[in-house]
Amino acid sequence: RAKEILGAADSAGLTEAVRAEWAKANSETKAYLAQVIAAIGLRDLAPEVRDLVRQKDEKLRAGAAAALAGLADDSTRDVLRGLLSDASALVQTAAYRSLHRTLGERIDPGRLASYPPELRLLALGDLGREKVGKDEEFAPLSKLLADEDWRVACAVAVTLGKLFQERAIPALEAPAKSSDWRHRGAAAVALTRILRKESVPPLLDLLQDKHAVVQGAALKGLQHLT
Repeated sequence: RAKEILGAADSAGLTEAVRAEWAKANSETKAYLAQVIAAIGLRDLAPEVRDLVRQKDEKLRAGAAAALAGLADDSTRDVLRGLLSDASALVQTAAYRSLHRTLGERIDPGRLASYPPELRLLALGDLGREKVGKDEEFAPLSKLLADEDWRVACAVAVTLGKLFQERAIPALEAPAKSSDWRHRGAAAVALTRILRKESVPPLLDLLQDKHAVVQGAALKGLQHLT
């Protein structure tokens, strides 16, 4: 709305007006002004917004990371990359959204294990929307099948099946035999994404699973493939 109302205003005059407000604003008001600056696209004020990432309050740092997506330049991208290593999961996630979702930079699967679970899930969701995986990404993604967070382990199983097709079948043997039914169910879903006859035998094995959810996933996969 701010962009709609103020977008036609004189850019230089608007920049100076916002800069004047910034000089006397408290941290909370600066967080709001950062969103206004990003919405209007006042790139001359990007240094002011970047300064917010030094605040102790993680909400302010996260807000700055979100705002920086609208003020992208090389310096801003470097700041966002640095925030992926922030001590706060909230800030890391905001930086990821800006850097990888808004600005289009691709996540490095080799670094996923160093991120908090919520960010790993976001990144896997984004990777899963692609059509095919890259050869160099198969090994680091496969390692996440043993992730301590069951949600991540299940998400990566499905992602591997979709992106790497029959190549993923050997890697899915471990979750298919896991003592955790959620992992076995994810393996069944992943095998359903593999449109190859090689996925039929492991799905038949999972059809005999003692857990109804795993059985149901395997049956749906077999119906889809046959």
